[in-house]
Amino acid sequence: MTTGHRSTRIHPTVVALFLLALPCLARAADVELRMADATFLLNGEKAPLQPMADYFGPGVPGHGLWGTPFYYTQLLYTVPAIPPGNYILGMPMSGFGYVAIPEHLRGRVELYVNDRRCPWTSMTEPMLPENAGEKTRYQAELRADTPVALKPGDIVRAVYTLNWHDLAVGPIRLYRSAPNDAVVRFWNPDWAKPHDIWLLAKWEETKREGGQARQSCLLYNPGSLPRTFQLQVQARDYLMQDLLTKTEALTLQPQEKRVLTFDFAPPPTRWSRILLTATTPDAGPPVHLAKFFVNDLTEGPRPTTCLNGDWEWCQAPGADAGEAPPAEGPVQPHLL
Repeated sequence: MTTGHRSTRIHPTVVALFLLALPCLARAADVELRMADATFLLNGEKAPLQPMADYFGPGVPGHGLWGTPFYYTQLLYTVPAIPPGNYILGMPMSGFGYVAIPEHLRGRVELYVNDRRCPWTSMTEPMLPENAGEKTRYQAELRADTPVALKPGDIVRAVYTLNWHDLAVGPIRLYRSAPNDAVVRFWNPDWAKPHDIWLLAKWEETKREGGQARQSCLLYNPGSLPRTFQLQVQARDYLMQDLLTKTEALTLQPQEKRVLTFDFAPPPTRWSRILLTATTPDAGPPVHLAKFFVNDLTEGPRPTTCLNGDWEWCQAPGADAGEAPPAEGPVQPHLL
């Protein structure tokens, strides 16, 4: 008695559908900017790198970006000796939840080549990899699919845009041609102009002596190139009378901090205001700062007192409660 082997043929259509159902395999980047060679900026100053080994998988480290007051945390990569040309940029990112990356985290990290912003336009599917050092967070690679010209010496910057929370990112990847593994395309309406982080400004403490006010302002260039901009400062009183008008062109070097001081005499009217505006044709939107000064009014039909400023208080024990009235005592009427 003999047994025969029965062969089974699979229809080509079934094979094609099966292949389409498989996830696209990620293509290796043509160039990867090494995280070990990056520069970490924390609170506007260079700080030691804090890489997390194998965070995104074997040999793929991660680095945390977290919010700090005023300054934006950054990772800066210097482009090595690569063939000059157009490249598509990608960067791994991780977050809690499958939809966290496309809905929330992609807006928390902005990518710049030198000082030109490269908006995210697509991403790979968020996954929980089994061989990564971090297994509790989903990870995906975000892409800026519009090719950008790169040459050795250029600076690629990942900028964390919030002053709170945190997330982790991986090394920057460069592709000569578009990978075909993106599953999400981000829709950016035509009217949505990119918002650039090109200048940081904040008021410092106000000093008042006699009838004079001295207001300082801290300016910081977060970019990798010198930044020239037009600065206009105006101070006006309640009746829009001119107290101070100043216009000048300033240039800040990369990561340069500068404090400017403005003196003016607030009038005895109820309030006055100082407004600072910085503009440049190379980035936007303009930077605006405004501050109001409120005065005490000791004369006139409606005197007021300004309660701005620091307060000191002390806690004192209250009076002991008296005896409770008898339960069947007379009810006291309430006078309205």
